[in-house]
Amino acid sequence: MSTYMGYDPSALRSLRDAMMRAELGLDMIIVVDPEAASAMRTVSAARTLLSSQWGPFIDGLFGCRAMTGYTPVTMLPADVRLSLLASHSGWTFDTDPGTSADAPMHR
Repeated sequence: MSTYMGYDPSALRSLRDAMMRAELGLDMIIVVDPEAASAMRTVSAARTLLSSQWGPFIDGLFGCRAMTGYTPVTMLPADVRLSLLASHSGWTFDTDPGTSADAPMHR
């Protein structure tokens, strides 16, 4: 489990585009066979969920500015005092995936 908060805007756009394509694809499925009624209800429910809940949620993330100007927390590996405090507090070191590997982050 990751403890990082934030999102990659390009990945979010890709997700939104894929969701829109899925919604259109689900909308194009037409089956008149009575034996497929249960499956078609599932298709309809998935389409409704994409359009009424997930689409607006993802669109809302585009308006979020929480990560604008994000500067990761860094610590010099040689800072022994902070390392001792961290180890006594049960903290561990991680590397922020948005920075270079030599900029550890505390959590």
